This record gives sequence, C-alpha cells and structure tokens, in this order.
Amino acid sequence: MQELVQIEESKAKAKILFGTSERVRVIEGWAPEEEVEIVIEGISEETCGFSVVEVREPKREDVRVPSLLNNPRIIKPFESIVKMYGHPLYKDIDPTLITAIIFPVLFGLMFPDMGHGFLLLLLGLALMFAFKGLGKGMREMGVIITLCGLCSVVGGALFGEFFGFSHFANELVEGSVGMHVPDLLVFEPLWFEPIPHNVERLFIVTMLIGALHMGLGLFLSVANNFSNRHIFEALSGFVKIWCLFGALYFLLVLFGLSFIGLEAGIVVFIMLPIISLFVLKIVSELRHGEGSEHSGHSNSNSKGEKRAIMDYLIILIDGVIDALLENFFRFLANIVSYGRILALALCHAALIEVFILLTFMCLKINIGVAAVVFLAGTALVIVLEAIMAGIHTIRLHFYEWFTKFYEGGGVEFSPFKFRRTYTY
Repeated sequence: MQELVQIEESKAKAKILFGTSERVRVIEGWAPEEEVEIVIEGISEETCGFSVVEVREPKREDVRVPSLLNNPRIIKPFESIVKMYGHPLYKDIDPTLITAIIFPVLFGLMFPDMGHGFLLLLLGLALMFAFKGLGKGMREMGVIITLCGLCSVVGGALFGEFFGFSHFANELVEGSVGMHVPDLLVFEPLWFEPIPHNVERLFIVTMLIGALHMGLGLFLSVANNFSNRHIFEALSGFVKIWCLFGALYFLLVLFGLSFIGLEAGIVVFIMLPIISLFVLKIVSELRHGEGSEHSGHSNSNSKGEKRAIMDYLIILIDGVIDALLENFFRFLANIVSYGRILALALCHAALIEVFILLTFMCLKINIGVAAVVFLAGTALVIVLEAIMAGIHTIRLHFYEWFTKFYEGGGVEFSPFKFRRTYTY
C-alpha cells in the first residue's frame, strides 16, 4: 500500500511541473540520445497519436544539461570514486575508465605484497560472489578490492615480497635472532628490492609515475578545451605539460640525473616553459579586457598615467606569480606528493617485518604463540595498510590528478520512473 501511495505522489508532483492549459499539456525533459526514438514512440502510443514531439540538441550555453555515465560493468564500481569528487559535466571527458586502470596500479605500488594482495583478492571475490546478497554497494566494493588485490600481487612480485618475507627480512632475522627464513618464503624480485639499497631508485620511479599521471590529466584538459572550442586554453595546456616535465627534470637533476647537458636542460625544460607561461598569462589578462580597461584612463594628467602604469605592473606581477607559483612550483609539489607511494611501501615493509621478528623470537619459546603473533600481525597490517593505501590513492586522484582537468559539478541524469518491489 505504501508503495502505491509513493507512486501516485510521484505522478502528482510530476504533473505540477507540466505546462498546462484547458486542452494542452507541455512536457519538457531529457532523454539519452540512443533512446529518443523509444520515447517518441511511447508518447505517441499513450496519446493515440495526438501529440507533437520536438527534439532539440543541447546547446553549449545549456550549463545544466544532465549527463549519463555509460561504462562497462567491470569498471562501473569506479564511478563511485569519480562521483565523490563530482559528476562529469555534459560533453566533458568521463575519467572512470582511466581511474579504473590507474587506481589499482597506484594501490598495488603502495601495498606491494604477493601474500597480502592474494588475501585481498580473495576478500574481493567473496564480496562479489559469496556475499552478493549484501547488496549492490558491497558487490561493487568487491570489484574494487579484487582489482587492487591483484595489483598488490603484481607489486609484490616486482619487489620480491611475500607475506612480508624478502631477502632483507631474511638478513634482519639472521642478524637479530640467529635464525634463517625458509627459502620457500623468499622470492627473487622481478624488478628490484627497494629495501635497503634501492630506496632512492623507488623514489625516482614514483616521481616518474607522478609526472606521467599528471601529464595525462593535463592532456585530458587540452582535449576538453579543444572539444569545447576553447582554443587559447587548449594551447596553454600544452605549455603546462611542458612546464610539468620541466619540474620533473629539475627534481631529477637534484638526484644527479640529466639525460642532456645541464645548461641546455635548464633552458629547454625550465626557463622556456616558465617564460611561455608568463607571456600566456599576460595575453590572457589582456584578452579578457584588462588591458583595454587599464589603457582607458586619461593620459592628460599624471595621476591617470600613474594609475595605468600601476595596473600594468600588477598584470606583470600576476604573470610572474602564475608562471612560478601557480604552475612550476605547484608541479614540483605535486610530483613530490607521489612520494607517498614510496612512504606507504616502506611503511608496509617495516611494519610487517616487526611482526616477523617477533614471530621468530616466539619460535624459540612456543610455536603456537609464534603462529598467533604472525597471524595477528598479518591481519593488523593488512587492515591498516589497505585502508591507508586506499585513502592515499584517492587523495592522489582528487588533489593531484582531477584538479588538472576535471571540474565535476555536473548533473546526473535521473529518469522519471517507478521502482516497484511489491506491486505490479
């Protein structure tokens, strides 16, 4: 009965929105492009042909056009991450597909362990299939956890970590407890082992990943601007990409890496993009009428001339601030922020190795106590590190990536329909 009342209430509220006269009703709404013909046929059928339907393409100035996300089932759960930041604007790029690829990869680099990743993968599969009765939200969470767990397994294989056991853990146990980790638990890394001799190498890798990730975001911004016919902003975007990799070059030089001569690199990757951004900012200010407004002061008196000079100085200072602070130094900070990948990976290794040491110490006393310590430590590390890696992966997307191209603020398409569970 309650469901029927709710349906009738929805119908009544919808009728209030109609344009109504004595004999005519005007209904306006949105429909997905591929379903327009179905809507027209439905209206014609319900009105016995006594209807006129006008179909109009949304105009660029229609800022409240709703958008409908249409992604494959496997990546649909990642729409929830995108929507946390904001729904895509109409005709803007939907970042769900790219998020579904990059999010698990970043998670796997922060949580690189074959054993722990495999347990996460099993948990995700359980939420998808064994506990699917818990609802759609839990199933979607299961998909995300499964993909993140899979990438953690790959990350563990790259860095040679299995339930915390590694060559470094073996050396630590031998040096502290005088025992040897079974060879069955120690794997050769497919790439390199970060601890203890390759920490700097992993940091450089994280900076490269950060620059590529943000560069992709800036490229998507260029594509959005071209699509919306904002040509000047699109061309400015290419210069920002240039400046981004200039910031990366600056950081690599600090680590003693330079793939071209130092002087040439500073000119090509640092000075030229900064100067270009400075010029573009001034041109942008003048394009928006600032220059004409400032030049409109009367030059017949010294006061007007001084005011005009001050206004132009403000534009120049604004250009310097935009080129250096708003772009170059911000890109530096953004790239370094990806160092949290290194921090989380090291934190994971250090925390689990504490429990491994305790486990081998307890082995000298009682094997049961050692098993409890290892299992409790493993559970604690998985829960804490998985939550931390998830939070920081979201943070990298929200603050370092989405800010480069994605506005959010769109309106989600919500069709007028009745959800029936107990009635027909």
